[in-house]
Amino acid sequence: MSDMIILAENLHHFPICEEISKRSGVKPIFIQSRQHFEALLHLLREGDSTPVTSKGEWIELAPDVRFDHRRHLIHRHGKVYPLSSTEYKIMQSLSSQLGTPCPTMELIDAVWGIHGHVGLDSLYVYIRRLREKIEDNPSRPQLLITHHGFGYELRSLVS
Repeated sequence: MSDMIILAENLHHFPICEEISKRSGVKPIFIQSRQHFEALLHLLREGDSTPVTSKGEWIELAPDVRFDHRRHLIHRHGKVYPLSSTEYKIMQSLSSQLGTPCPTMELIDAVWGIHGHVGLDSLYVYIRRLREKIEDNPSRPQLLITHHGFGYELRSLVS
């Protein structure tokens, strides 16, 4: 008997999945894109198939947006987005001072090191990529805020 079923998202498979789930108790996993597949592979390679259950393992940024710092993932609206090592370092640094603006150079030092030779353009690219993963509208961010001339702030909209 299998421990899990993995299917590409295709609605004509849904009745079959419901039947398998009823009979076996196995919950199907729907893969919606290559990114979701890579996130699942990351979890399987880590040998960790347990769901995120402890609030200490994640930070809730919005009602349906979580930063899973243990697994280096963003969960948003039922989808999983893996973080690159640089994206993870940025999120980790900003989440350690949640709700407080972080100066740009302090963030660069935390991510690339004091002697890291990285331009502001690199940071801007990673901030944009993170916004695409955590924001509903990356052009109008509510969670990862730019403080022009100062730095960045990661906010939680959950009280």
